[in-house]
Amino acid sequence: MTVRARGRMRSRARQAAEGSPVSDHALDEYLFEAEQRGALHQVDGRRVVLDVTRDPVTDEQLTFLSYADDELWLADSALTGWLSNVRAGSAVVVRSTSGEAPSGRWRVLVRHVLLDAVGDAYVGRRSVARIRRADGRADDEFVAWCLAEAIRVGYAARAVVDGGIAALVDDVMEDPSRRSWVAEAPDGERIGQLTVRSCDDNLSLGLIGARTELVDTYATQDVGAVIDDLLTEALPSLELPVAATVTSPAPERERAILAGLASKGWRTAAVDWASLDDTAEVG
Repeated sequence: MTVRARGRMRSRARQAAEGSPVSDHALDEYLFEAEQRGALHQVDGRRVVLDVTRDPVTDEQLTFLSYADDELWLADSALTGWLSNVRAGSAVVVRSTSGEAPSGRWRVLVRHVLLDAVGDAYVGRRSVARIRRADGRADDEFVAWCLAEAIRVGYAARAVVDGGIAALVDDVMEDPSRRSWVAEAPDGERIGQLTVRSCDDNLSLGLIGARTELVDTYATQDVGAVIDDLLTEALPSLELPVAATVTSPAPERERAILAGLASKGWRTAAVDWASLDDTAEVG
């Protein structure tokens, strides 16, 4: 299981595209920025924000709809018909803050979750792992390996370009705001990590991972226990809210992850849906 954040939010306006709560002014700012870059469109009298970009890991063209005035309209065949005309054969991803799927054939690509406040859920330890701040080259190499593995799992069904994953990992590792924590088994073996990047507007983005095979080997109960302990150690020093994404190749595992997060105060802020009708599958 991996809980991670993709990309960085750089302004309140950007939060509108990430599913975070924003003011009307912030939304207006976001829509203005979209208009300036040519991404704001009118379809059936409603505004949508749609960008055509390239995936840095696969170098594939990606059509991404991050906003619609009325999310109930996402289920309207008129919108998906318009998308089929503008996507020009590229992969299509639609973000929904309501969680509802668009009309047609779609699958969940990633769920964005937020933790607005730290309650009593992250008190005490659940595993035998020792949690400490990452320090030194060996720790950084382990953190970078974990990040690369998380990205590799997300792109398991796709052909990646040389250096694509490494470039994303380097972007995280070289961020001056990055803070990392490492989970160690009793014999010192590193079995998990938490990396956080601070963004504008007091928002933290978390990238969390645990090596399942090592967690099992060292009998630290389960992956969730190690991740909980990493968060328990890190949260007191983090800006809130904390934003992350949840992905899992197994639907039942994803449901368990989300249920566990919900019990600790996390909420789903948005869902990214990938079209199953694309010529190249996303994720």
